[in-house]
Amino acid sequence: MTAVLAALIVGVVVPACSRDRDRSGPTTSTTEAPATSAPSSTAPASTTTTLPPCPPGPGSDSGNRSAEGSGAVLLTGLVSNHNRCEDSVLIELRGVDGAGPGYETKWVEPPFVEDPSGRTLTVKGKAFLSVRMSPAYGYDFETGEQTYEGAGTVEPPAGGRVQEVVRTGDFEGVLNFVIGLDRKRPFDIVTQSGDSARLEVIFGD
Repeated sequence: MTAVLAALIVGVVVPACSRDRDRSGPTTSTTEAPATSAPSSTAPASTTTTLPPCPPGPGSDSGNRSAEGSGAVLLTGLVSNHNRCEDSVLIELRGVDGAGPGYETKWVEPPFVEDPSGRTLTVKGKAFLSVRMSPAYGYDFETGEQTYEGAGTVEPPAGGRVQEVVRTGDFEGVLNFVIGLDRKRPFDIVTQSGDSARLEVIFGD
């Protein structure tokens, strides 16, 4: 009797343990490949170009300046230059018998009138510097030829201090120019005498 009861208990208990294993499902093992790191790329260090400071520029925007010339000059060219530190207007000349230019400058307001035609001229800009030169001509009376046949208006590249340069007069020994700027700025005037005479107005910040 005892043996029969023991056999019944074993028959019940063993199948129960088997069902637990079946429910858990087959055992699987996974072998992971060793991780490999992607090759690293090192970006080149950024470089910043530092521009050297500009040299000291013109120190005054006083417009009323003048100087006596040493004789007559003839107009041969009109150029406007621009760089990071300054702009300039170069009036190229030929000094008669080695002469240098006489000039007078002042800040002026529109309207501007051409001499001698009386025609109204427009000059780009927000501030305007008049440059008057005497005795100065665009015509050589000895040879009977024009000494300057270029444009009467020079318009520099956008973004500069100088906006436009306009020759507003050439009459009775007087040359007139108006320089239009983005604003009133300090300036210097440099002159030179001789066959390669010049008057240069240099504008800074």
